[in-house]
Amino acid sequence: MRVIKIFLLFVCCISLDVQSQTFLSDTLGINEDGSVIIAKSLALPGWILGVDVDSTDNLLFIRYRNLSKNETSLKNKGGISVYSLADQRMLWQRPVNYFNQDPKLTSEGVLFVTMGKATSLLDLKTGNEVWKKKKMIPYCVDAKNRMFLAYKGSYMNGVSNELEGHSLATGEKMWSRKMSHVYGWNESGLLDDSTRLIVSDGIHLVHMGNGEGPSYAMPTGASDYKEAVALGALGVVTGVLTGFAAVPTGPKKVMELVSNVLSDDTVFYVASRENLFCLDRQLQPKWGYPIPDGMGSRSHLFAIGDSLYMINMGTGYRNTIFDTSEAYAHEYLRLKVGWPFIACFDKRKGEKVWFRQLSDKKEMVEEFDINWEEDALIVLFSDHIRKYSLSGDSLLSEVSWNTEVNGKLLYLTNSSYFLQDFEDSTSYQRYKRPDSIYCLVTDKNEMVELDQQLNVLQTYPLSRLRPFRDLPNGDNLIFLGDKTLWVNSKGEKKAYLHTSSKMFRVGEKFFIYSLDGKKIYEFPL
Repeated sequence: MRVIKIFLLFVCCISLDVQSQTFLSDTLGINEDGSVIIAKSLALPGWILGVDVDSTDNLLFIRYRNLSKNETSLKNKGGISVYSLADQRMLWQRPVNYFNQDPKLTSEGVLFVTMGKATSLLDLKTGNEVWKKKKMIPYCVDAKNRMFLAYKGSYMNGVSNELEGHSLATGEKMWSRKMSHVYGWNESGLLDDSTRLIVSDGIHLVHMGNGEGPSYAMPTGASDYKEAVALGALGVVTGVLTGFAAVPTGPKKVMELVSNVLSDDTVFYVASRENLFCLDRQLQPKWGYPIPDGMGSRSHLFAIGDSLYMINMGTGYRNTIFDTSEAYAHEYLRLKVGWPFIACFDKRKGEKVWFRQLSDKKEMVEEFDINWEEDALIVLFSDHIRKYSLSGDSLLSEVSWNTEVNGKLLYLTNSSYFLQDFEDSTSYQRYKRPDSIYCLVTDKNEMVELDQQLNVLQTYPLSRLRPFRDLPNGDNLIFLGDKTLWVNSKGEKKAYLHTSSKMFRVGEKFFIYSLDGKKIYEFPL
């Protein structure tokens, strides 16, 4: 009897907890006249990782991680919750260990992956398990064809080279084909409604109905590279946090030594570390060009008219970056590989038109930008900037950068901001980059304006440049870090809000995160 009472009490507590996690009235901010802004808010048990929306049933799929006692760090443990906007209540929740588990919202429900152990589909409305498959590592979800692609295996016992296509709705295996992934997946996307292009130890066309299609083998990485290091468990964690594709690749491998796939109506262009290829639609070579020995690395292809351009970045990565954040990969996974260069080829014949090495030392290209109007290329290194003509191999201008004084160059930006007035800290004006200048960001937390000749025009502290969001009524939300400023279309202050910059939309409703990342407010437009 005592056991029954304890059990009933436990069930009652769970029920009360579920019912209490609903949308409640809360203080969103303060109007300019001093009055309080009240809005509906939803409190989560931890820090919100992300919110996905099922627009059909107006459901929110929320992923969160628990915080430490002093709320200064995130724990691996957390959970997922599904809320109904129509009923204004939580439908269900489930614990998640983000060290080795990855839940994703799909068109058929929640794909719940426990890495190398099992993959299951959960009903979005109830959380009930629809199907379960053991020892499976999903690589991507194909929403268009209501499928997911996966390999059999586990991290401890190895992963198969048999790629399988499974139905999202039933988990049923529909087909399998051999597809090596020694250096991980580099690219995946639909060419049309039924054909997917995948780059993984080569280039592959996959018909999603039967798995059939041609392949062209091509190395996309290198083994025993002296500068590479093993990530071990870190690689696993990274994959779980960012996507399905992170399979540990072993020691001393360097990844991503491949270009993007550039396609036109009849052919594909792609470059490995060793060769630039033109392939027909059946992946048969039309021409190839050997890249000078030891110079190739990760590269980017683009075309203008009959000219094909290749910019070699001088980089590789310690792990695959498929479905990994660009910022994380750039900061923690990059390696110096090969030499930076740009080359121009005849698209039809594969003949080299010109070739220019971009540096006399091994260094990484931080970023590049194509000025289509000028037919020019801007190349950013950490300590200098160069501008090249694309109609020839001429260097148009160059600027050396004093990194000790001005900081290292990080990236180019085309973003618009609101600029805070130094004399009046409450005054902001819209800043939009003029078409005639370049803007770059340094690790001194500054944005620098350059003219077409790469002369420095002006420098702004990033602390004065505030990101913003446009609202449908013409108002703007300016994100200040410790609060959010709400201004009307004339730039006049309306209110200060207790919110961050993270927003999402469901139909005509807008939602915004709280400053501490533990609440979601319904924004009162």
